[in-house]
Amino acid sequence: MTDPLEAYRAARDDVADCLAELRTIVAAAADQRHDADSDDAALERTIARLRDGRFVLAVVGEFSSGKSFLLNALLGKVQFDERAGSRRITGLLATDINPSTATITELQYAAEESATAIYPGGREERIPLGRLARFVAVGEEAKLHDATGDESGAPELVRVTVDSPFLQSGFVVADTPGLASINPAHRRATLRYLPGADSVLYLIDTQQPFTEGDASFLGIVRRYIESVFIVQTKIDLWRMREGSANGEARETWQAAAQRIVAQTALHAPGTPVFPLSAREYAEGLLAHDDALIAQSRFREFLAALDASLVATTGRSRLRRAAAEARRIATHAADAFAFEAAACEMPAAALRLRRDAIAPVLDAFDAAAHAGQERLHDAGTTLAAATRAQGAQMRAALARTLLRAFDTADVARLRDRAKLHILVDDVLATAVGRFAADIAELVAKRLRHDARAASTDVVGAARAADAEGALTLLLDAVAAERLPVTESAAAAFGADPASGAWSSDLETGIRSSIVLGALGGPAVGFVDAIATRFASGPPGTYMKRELLADLEGGIAAAFDADLGAYVDRIAERIAAIAASLATRVAALAPRVRVESLGPLERALASHAAGADRAAAARDARARAGEVHALATRIETRTEAFARTSRVGRAELADPAVPLDPAAGRAQVAVEHRFDPSTYEHGLHPERWRVALLGAFKRGKSSLINAIAGARVLPDEGSDVEMHFPVHVRYGPENKAYALGDDAGWNAIPLGDALEAATRTPVLIETPWSLPRQLVLVHAPAFDSGFPLAPEIARAAASAASEVVALFSRQLSDRELELYGRVAETGKAMTFVHTMADHEDAAERRNVVMLADRYLRERGIAPQRTFTISTLEFREAQAAGRAPAGWNELIALRSTLEGHAEEHMARLERAERDRAERERLAASRPVQEQATERRSFLGRLFGGR
Repeated sequence: MTDPLEAYRAARDDVADCLAELRTIVAAAADQRHDADSDDAALERTIARLRDGRFVLAVVGEFSSGKSFLLNALLGKVQFDERAGSRRITGLLATDINPSTATITELQYAAEESATAIYPGGREERIPLGRLARFVAVGEEAKLHDATGDESGAPELVRVTVDSPFLQSGFVVADTPGLASINPAHRRATLRYLPGADSVLYLIDTQQPFTEGDASFLGIVRRYIESVFIVQTKIDLWRMREGSANGEARETWQAAAQRIVAQTALHAPGTPVFPLSAREYAEGLLAHDDALIAQSRFREFLAALDASLVATTGRSRLRRAAAEARRIATHAADAFAFEAAACEMPAAALRLRRDAIAPVLDAFDAAAHAGQERLHDAGTTLAAATRAQGAQMRAALARTLLRAFDTADVARLRDRAKLHILVDDVLATAVGRFAADIAELVAKRLRHDARAASTDVVGAARAADAEGALTLLLDAVAAERLPVTESAAAAFGADPASGAWSSDLETGIRSSIVLGALGGPAVGFVDAIATRFASGPPGTYMKRELLADLEGGIAAAFDADLGAYVDRIAERIAAIAASLATRVAALAPRVRVESLGPLERALASHAAGADRAAAARDARARAGEVHALATRIETRTEAFARTSRVGRAELADPAVPLDPAAGRAQVAVEHRFDPSTYEHGLHPERWRVALLGAFKRGKSSLINAIAGARVLPDEGSDVEMHFPVHVRYGPENKAYALGDDAGWNAIPLGDALEAATRTPVLIETPWSLPRQLVLVHAPAFDSGFPLAPEIARAAASAASEVVALFSRQLSDRELELYGRVAETGKAMTFVHTMADHEDAAERRNVVMLADRYLRERGIAPQRTFTISTLEFREAQAAGRAPAGWNELIALRSTLEGHAEEHMARLERAERDRAERERLAASRPVQEQATERRSFLGRLFGGR
């Protein structure tokens, strides 16, 4: 089997070599093209990113979780230390200083080892490696260095270069301060670093397997970072054998692994768990003991880590490089083609064309300026919308937090760690909805306006180009996309090829906003409350005093902090639009130079009597070469992408024993869902259509569009529906909640959504659809609610057919869920939602790519529809038909037809049953008695 990292390096090097060839060809004709230096610099950056790009690993673990020991083993920086007749293993990073690392320590490869502290103001300070442990650790010894004395004097990053084979192979490792420290700066530093990480290694000590804090952190982070690994540490301390439930002997660490895996499945579904011993691995390396290295289970973990990173970040980096190659190759090829066309024209025609171009260029200049203004206006509008939605979010959050504090036990509020869990949970939900809405709004508006700006600019020029003198060049400009994701990542201070930004624009924005809020305003809020509790003797500061202080200033300060945070987000969004506006404005001088330049050079060739035919052939040959190189890069990239896909099940450690019931007792007390009760409450004659999808895929909006009424709130409302919500016909609007007896109990319609946070709900509404049709809103399987995946699968299992929603690209987690549903044999229809922010080519590509991914998983959809509920509503409001590509009406008709066919089958079955009963009743009594005796005789062997 090919090593994933080696396969990636081979593909990366192939693509980088092709990019270098492309750069050589493009540079050879740099004097003929405007912004050739810009394209050359872009290719140079792309090549450097590929060749020098590192996978960033963020290691998160609390004090004594074995984090520093694991890092030393990972880096290969371990040694035996002989003292007083004893021998212990030591390393570059301290393993015994209490209580935890103080700042982000970023470890990079270099042949010459060094350490540098980087401060918020940009000041740098070299650190002797011998003093590194004291510098980055908090404890009595750490007070020897002033930088750790308080938050304001501490560095924001310590960068250490290490001569390590692991780092040299393509990794940067970040040792984070953890989340449980009493120092708020530690939590802030960790959460702010995570959006830029390609993978998070979350350490859990075997001695304390899976705490409430673990569940909270993983439930939140898993939504925004695709590659997360749970590392169960210190299994070497728990190798004593004990009896298991089935009577088999096993090592003690395996029981802890059962609980961790089971709890992970509830709180962070799809996250692989790897038990290992860093101590055994380090000792095995030092003693050259392969058996000890194998026993440490370190190699299995490293192989899975490589596969995950290659399949996520590696694939994304290659695709971004291929897109940049296509952009520059298209630009260069069109310029070469324009050059060739000019060389083949007579001198008189060249002069006429030069004269005809002047008004076209004036029109282009004016349109480019208008496009620039349009994008600036979009940035202003989006910033204002961000602030307005932020104000609404803050108001709703204040009410939710007050309710949470009012109902929480004072002991929970007094415990800083549990207080963080409470605040983070509330804040992540509220800010998560706000971030999702803003990300969707920004992505849609800026993609649309960036495309429209280019289209308007080209359209204005074409209208003035009566003779088609610039058709070729204008086609090239129209085909060129403005880099919205790259501009957004830059505005947020991130690398578009790493971390959450490597997934897509929306994920990058969402993760940056949510994790930034948890690492910013939330930290200050919790610290203010914890400080008040710590200020007085136990028992003197209770909930009454806290609520008074909240009203007296803490809540207002938190709201002001959150408001300032929203303002910073708004400013960054405006900066994205400004960056795109600058790029639109830059089109005008480019078109002027690239349209007039070839004509002037061709006229000069005429005057000099040069071989213009040869020049034309050479230009066309170069155009073909750059196109061919771009195609080679795309082919190599997609070939690698097909072979590098890896599912969560493939990453799991097969040697981890798992009792399905392990670790579920505590969760069962907090959240109950009985699939049997749910199924018993369903009427078998209904035609149920279960709508499955991830968070913010538009399930509610689609149900409303099909129903023809606003039955459910749009996703992202204040109440998140954790259980299935069934919508069907009823003569009037009513609601019911499923009871423990599988009966549907009437509840006020206004309480339906709140009830759906605890139990399945049924809403009846008057509609024109078939009476037996039921639309089932399944909870988002990635919402972070512990039972969401199980409930979504139960809704699918009880359905007659399944509608699976996705947007832009099917994720691995979606494919994993839909694959499990497909195994049940359910008829599945796929729906590409929110397609209004894509052009025709993008919509086709999304569906084609989805079809390929589904075929690779053995999933056979009945059909894939492309829809937009927003465009559908806008069309209805305007009194027009939906756009031709919007297949929402076709989807509605398909589901309606399936339900009608089902009802027709029921009617036929009922008629057949009634006819059988009529015939049976009309036969003579003697004939019926004879038939009964004959049956009994056959049953008991009689003659």
